[in-house]
Amino acid sequence: MSKTNNMTKRLITLAILSALGSALMWFEIPLIPPFKLDASDSAVLIGGVLYGPLGAIIVALIKSVVHFIFISSGDFGVGEFIAFVASMSYVLPFIFSLKLIKKVTNNSYIMRVVPGIIGTLSLTTILFFFNIAVSFQLWSYVMFNEFMPYSKIVNLSISFIPGNLIKGVGLTIIFFILSFRLDYVAEKLCDTDKPMAIDNLIS
Repeated sequence: MSKTNNMTKRLITLAILSALGSALMWFEIPLIPPFKLDASDSAVLIGGVLYGPLGAIIVALIKSVVHFIFISSGDFGVGEFIAFVASMSYVLPFIFSLKLIKKVTNNSYIMRVVPGIIGTLSLTTILFFFNIAVSFQLWSYVMFNEFMPYSKIVNLSISFIPGNLIKGVGLTIIFFILSFRLDYVAEKLCDTDKPMAIDNLIS
């Protein structure tokens, strides 16, 4: 297969995943503004597993831009920015830990579950500190032209820990289910001649 065809397939796949991620963002569960819960990061995760960190970044960025254009709640992109950070907080540790785990074990269940646990813990930890340092203050200033009291920010950040844990576990379960068919997807859409079991999705 030529490099041009490989690149075309890659771009088409990333476009499809970006569209899927954007569509899933329509089905949001509102939490405390500007935070919402949705399954769109499953598309980011698949893009990352198929094409590495750059694939994940592209899908996450496109779906966030599309959401800002068509669905934004009027917070000037703050919600989308937070969603992008959340995507990266889960997906990038997932991808890098999967690479490391592949070097020490061939157990397909470990390679599906452990990166999900690491991604969930990373998502929860990073967003906790990010919410305290950036998210709530940025949103409050953009929407109301004032900063929140620090004590309220800490309490709100703590209240989001269960939601982030639930989101991480949900993404892990979704990936676990979908991963058993990723071999077929990768074989059709990825530029590789290797057997496309989950073990070989990231080289």
